[in-house]
Amino acid sequence: MEQSPASNPSAAKILDVLFAFSMANPHPTALEVANAAGINRTTAHRLLQILEANRIVRRRPGQSSRYELSARVLQLSETFLHQLDDLRSISLSYLTTLRDRTGETAALHLRQGDSRVGVVQVESYHQLRRTYSDLGKRVPLYLGAPSLAMLAFLPQEQIDRYVPQNGQPWPDIEFRDAVELFGWLADIREKGFAVSRAHRLAGIVSIAAPIRSRAGDVIAAINVTGPEARFTPQTIAGMAEAVVHAACEISERIGYSTHGTVPSTSRSNRTDR
Repeated sequence: MEQSPASNPSAAKILDVLFAFSMANPHPTALEVANAAGINRTTAHRLLQILEANRIVRRRPGQSSRYELSARVLQLSETFLHQLDDLRSISLSYLTTLRDRTGETAALHLRQGDSRVGVVQVESYHQLRRTYSDLGKRVPLYLGAPSLAMLAFLPQEQIDRYVPQNGQPWPDIEFRDAVELFGWLADIREKGFAVSRAHRLAGIVSIAAPIRSRAGDVIAAINVTGPEARFTPQTIAGMAEAVVHAACEISERIGYSTHGTVPSTSRSNRTDR
């Protein structure tokens, strides 16, 4: 039986190590990798050695205490870009259907480590509408319905690392601390979709559901979004059903079996209580 990284701690830690390489710090030391991945230095060394043996990372020339990604990662990048094109192509018709059914802008967002990135949208026909002018911009995984729809289904140890820690400022949104956020995430897992209000823009509501890979990992989310005045409890229920259905169909198209996993959308999400 295929095991996903979410249920395989070693695989999850390897991924966390890879995500420690970033534009802000492309050549981290083992200690910096350990801190970024939330693991101890000994484990970081061991995992870096595994990645080095498989030519995924290498020692930085002239700075042996630092690591960098190797050229072999380009092979993964090419595969990812091909899959991204496939996911975009597959999702586009569903986004168009969502826009036509709900009347609101529909979009696809991809998870990238502790962030998500909007990659494609189909805009509403309404004159007053939400338009993503920042496609490609990284957004934290605790901000907005597309982020929350992905964050809710990650392993708890990853969730703990992807939310603001003690002393870090919380955005002025609907939950005030990690305890409230964890309650939201439990609610999202039960319903299968997330609803956010004014997380990024005042007066804007978003409804999102996760997309899963063949292995069952949450890799993306789709959403509909628009002005709060058009998002009543009644319209939210219908929109949520449409979004969840589209997300499940996209997941099936890329190989995930959703048989028996489609949640009920008969009750409103926590944000509407």
